[in-house]
Amino acid sequence: MTELNKCRDLLDTVGKGTLERIAKGYLDLLETSAAIYEVDGSYAIALFSSGYCKLMDRASRELCGTSDNAEALACGKWLCHRSCWSNASKITIETGAPYDLKPCEGGINIYAVPIKAFGKVIGSINCGYGSPPSDDMTLCELANKYHINKETLTEISSEYEARPEYIVRAAKNHILLAADLIGQIYERSVLERNALEKEEQFHTAFKFSTIGTAITSPTKGWIEVNNEVCRMLGYSKDELSVMTWAEITHPGDLESDVTQFNRVLAGEMDGYSLDKRFIRKDGSVIYTTLWVNCKRRDDGAIDYCVALLQDITARKKIEQEREQFHKFFNSSDDLMVIADPNGAFKSINPACTKVLGYSESELLSKPFIDFVHPDDQQSTLDEMARQIQRGYSLDFENRYICKNGSFRYLSWHASYIAKEGITYATARDITDFKILEADLIKTNTERIRLEEQSKTILANTIEGFWILDKEGNLIQANEAYCNMTGYTQQELLQKGVADIEVIETPEEIEKRIMKIMETGVDRFESKHRCKNGGIIDVEVSVNFIKSDNVMFSFIRDITQRKQIEDEIKTINVNLQKRVDEEVAKNRDKDQLMFEQSKYISMSELLINISHHWRQPLCAIGVSIQDIKDAYIHGELDEAYITKNVNNSMSELLKLSDTIDNFRNFYTQERTLKEINVADEINKAESLISGYIINKGIIINKELDESLTVQGYQNEFTNVILNVLTNAKDKFEERNITGGIIKVQSYKDAATGKVIVSVSDNGGEISKDIITKVFEPYFTTKDKAQRTGMGLYMSKVIIEKNMKGTLSVRNRDGWCEFRIEI
Repeated sequence: MTELNKCRDLLDTVGKGTLERIAKGYLDLLETSAAIYEVDGSYAIALFSSGYCKLMDRASRELCGTSDNAEALACGKWLCHRSCWSNASKITIETGAPYDLKPCEGGINIYAVPIKAFGKVIGSINCGYGSPPSDDMTLCELANKYHINKETLTEISSEYEARPEYIVRAAKNHILLAADLIGQIYERSVLERNALEKEEQFHTAFKFSTIGTAITSPTKGWIEVNNEVCRMLGYSKDELSVMTWAEITHPGDLESDVTQFNRVLAGEMDGYSLDKRFIRKDGSVIYTTLWVNCKRRDDGAIDYCVALLQDITARKKIEQEREQFHKFFNSSDDLMVIADPNGAFKSINPACTKVLGYSESELLSKPFIDFVHPDDQQSTLDEMARQIQRGYSLDFENRYICKNGSFRYLSWHASYIAKEGITYATARDITDFKILEADLIKTNTERIRLEEQSKTILANTIEGFWILDKEGNLIQANEAYCNMTGYTQQELLQKGVADIEVIETPEEIEKRIMKIMETGVDRFESKHRCKNGGIIDVEVSVNFIKSDNVMFSFIRDITQRKQIEDEIKTINVNLQKRVDEEVAKNRDKDQLMFEQSKYISMSELLINISHHWRQPLCAIGVSIQDIKDAYIHGELDEAYITKNVNNSMSELLKLSDTIDNFRNFYTQERTLKEINVADEINKAESLISGYIINKGIIINKELDESLTVQGYQNEFTNVILNVLTNAKDKFEERNITGGIIKVQSYKDAATGKVIVSVSDNGGEISKDIITKVFEPYFTTKDKAQRTGMGLYMSKVIIEKNMKGTLSVRNRDGWCEFRIEI
């Protein structure tokens, strides 16, 4: 039956052989049966010495009707097991006291005693005693109950030799002593096993503990260290054995550690704890919590110290990150909030109160939806519900009502954390962007109107107009040219220049087209063939639009003018000069009309381009003037000329690239790249260096050469150039000598943003116009010289294209333009 023992506490701790020897000691006195049970009723041992007990147990086992002992024990028909366990030993386990069962199911008695250890019952021991029944009635009942032949039962029962009463008493005392002996053996075995386990556990824990454990000497040496100490400090055990802990303690923590250790040496205390840093073998720093306790000899001197080290580097990092988060949370210009699912703010940063005007308590006191513009409330609730339902981050815009009654446009990015049941969200105030967007929409509408107007003008102008592809095929012609040549528009669209051109051959036409594509413009006189076979003299003005790979051509019929010229030549050669002058004037007028027509079709773009062209043109003019001055003063040499020529060529390249830059700006067909801030500042300075030097203006630069930003190189350079030029113009406008421009670039440690500051001592900007300097077309200068688009476009470049900010402020008589990216 012991194979069914699931508990095995007594069986494994005391041992089967020991239990059998103890049980036989009293079983031999009574010659019946004995059993020792685990606390759960499992058999530790079961012994039978009398033929009667064996017969009765075997017969009751057969009543179970199964060969499986586990099923037999559970069925309740194993009568002898029920007597020994349920009716005897189980009671002793439950009560903790001996129990005398008279009689058992088989007709004898059972004496059961609990086995105790460590103050609790751990099992039970019992033994049958007394003579089997001998009367005929009882034997008949037992025979029927156990399904045994009565004669066999009578015969076996009569074989038992009755024991005197003193033998029974002695056996019961023996059972009590046996139970006590088993308990003592159990306690001793458990204690020995626990001691061994604790010793093994200590050595294992010391060796493999996740807490660094070390034994150190009173002289600060390492006597023994576990693997975790070696891992934490990066040294092997052999390396540490020849070192002291003071050698690898961080200098900033050594004094406090030594002070505490000296108090232990002096007997003022037996231990201490503190947070300290160690210098690892690789030079890195590890943060630890240190616990020290000393073991003293009988005379009070320290024998050794036990030190426990816990690696808290990760915790320190988390604390530092938490501190950085709070610093970022509290210093961010963006609104940051934490909200619960019930629609209330749990936490807000100072930017919320700054932007909206409410106090922190006011914003936390009401559901956030109360602050949302009424027209945006439902869409906001829908977005929040969708976010919580699907559990993802989302971006949306809405308007918040400020305390003063105004409203601000906010662009939100929100993330719902289902595990925490809260939403983390940031919002950027995009009110200014929305206003700018509305202005741009208005401007774009006006641009479209002007384009339509330009198309109407081109369609109705008295001059002929062509659009050619780069192969010289006509893709558009206006009504004026049709009237001029007699062709219909459909007929012209089937022709090329070579079909109409009279003077130039197809090869010459191809060369001219290549030249126009290289230079961008051309103007020449030629002759065109009309539909009726006639020839007309024409003046052609061509502009190549690189972005579209097409050529815009204006054609003027100058046949009459040519005839007049010929007549004048034949009438009076002396009037040639006057004729030439008139022709020149007419040509100037023709050119003016051409330019005006071109400006009409590209009005807004040219306004923007003109502002950006003035700076390079000014630089070229200054460079040319400087060459003259250098020549006058005898300073002109090859190096000087080369430098000025290179600067002028650089400016000319800028002029050529401006159209592409503006097209890219409007169509957003550009590639972001990494820009070195210092390089672009130096480049912008070089564009006006001649003027700066000539006027005695000082530029002081404090630049971080390593700073880079993502953006569009030419645009960023133009922004710096605009700001520098603005300062230069102010010196000239206010007749200031000794002008100073300070340029700084650095990274803001608090925000991580790249800062470019350009300030000048040309005086502050008037308070009534400082808020207008970034408005389109605003300028304090002569309209003939400036369009007022420079700072406006600079702000658009920085804030729209580079996601930064451009601002201006007065500071102690100086004016500062500040770029943050």
